[in-house]
Amino acid sequence: MNDSISRRKSLQIIGASSAGLMAGGPAVAQSQPAAVRIAPVAGGLMKEWDSQEFTFDGAPALLVRVPKPAAGDRRPLEVRRGSEILYLTAYLLVCTHQGCKPAAPNPERNLVCPCHGSTYRAADGSVIKGPAREMLEGIKLEVRQNAIFAVGFLRQ
Repeated sequence: MNDSISRRKSLQIIGASSAGLMAGGPAVAQSQPAAVRIAPVAGGLMKEWDSQEFTFDGAPALLVRVPKPAAGDRRPLEVRRGSEILYLTAYLLVCTHQGCKPAAPNPERNLVCPCHGSTYRAADGSVIKGPAREMLEGIKLEVRQNAIFAVGFLRQ
């Protein structure tokens, strides 16, 4: 065996490991989930508060058409459909308290978790009532090929 090749390979491994640790290391690095087509831009979600469930990164998720957001709200995706502008938001339907699945939006436009009663705003997934303390995990949306796609997470 040639020692120069072994040393070279060793230095490559050390260099790659050091770069990985400086970038947060393999345990911290998170890969983006595969993009998921949710719905066509034309059709569906015809009025505000219409919603559609889908699966993203192996978990239940919800796409919601919301009114134009107020200042300070999580920024929804703005989509043009003809002459109208749709405001869309999405988040995982996984309660941040203990991981149960909150129910679809109720008439008050809230999502209530059946396990312990945590309540979230359908407009942005923020907590209205605990025991949950963190908002639902937001999903990044994009328009591709005239359809709405979930493409990643909105990290707080």
